[in-house]
Amino acid sequence: MSSSPEDSPPATPSAEKDSRDPVPPPTGGKTVPEAPALLAEARFVTK
Repeated sequence: MSSSPEDSPPATPSAEKDSRDPVPPPTGGKTVPEAPALLAEARFVTK
């Protein structure tokens, strides 16, 4: 269980954290000083 590669993949947590980083800022990003910058860039890319 400790040496299981499927137990803690290095690609799953990274992808989920990257996609969930620019989302939490507007809801409660107190530890993220670049929250407005990420949101502004994300909106520009989406639009």
